[in-house]
Amino acid sequence: MKTLQVSRATARFLADGHPWVRPDRFTKGLERLGVGDPVVLVDEHGARLASALADPQAEVCARVYHRSPDRAFDAGAAVLRAWKRRDPLHTDPETDCYRLINGEADFLPGLRVERYASTVVVLVLASCASPYVATVCGSLRDLLPGATVVVREHRDDLRREDVSSTLDSGAPIDPGAVVMGRELGVAYPLRPYAG
Repeated sequence: MKTLQVSRATARFLADGHPWVRPDRFTKGLERLGVGDPVVLVDEHGARLASALADPQAEVCARVYHRSPDRAFDAGAAVLRAWKRRDPLHTDPETDCYRLINGEADFLPGLRVERYASTVVVLVLASCASPYVATVCGSLRDLLPGATVVVREHRDDLRREDVSSTLDSGAPIDPGAVVMGRELGVAYPLRPYAG
């Protein structure tokens, strides 16, 4: 696996549990990395710190997906792990709207996945996640047969209105379509296709 050397300060932040690497003058190896490359973060002495996905041109140039160095990245396994962590929610007849995947906390940096009844919205929050979106969508379709999967590119500002949303199947999308979702037994009209 490729390595990315981080500064002493960044190594301290990582040791404290922070999942992001911001490049500074001591960051070395970015020029050898592609977007989404799994890398081992190392300190100035070569000590292996964590496994991350690279985003060489971004303000956050690496996002940790596992605290163990040299850990292979497996997006499908991460989706399944996140799914199992939320098992009680999947069988709750009173609630069908909740967060399925919460980025770095679920070993999927740069991605967030929301469930709104029969619709699943995959939010791409960082370019490092882009190479894995198809795998994530496929895993979600396997876990929720018949669900509509929407991919929303949200790399800049979550408050922006001009966000690109597409169905992973390539079918046309109606941003005004309403889906009825439930939370704790209360039904809500939702517009999961809108940006």
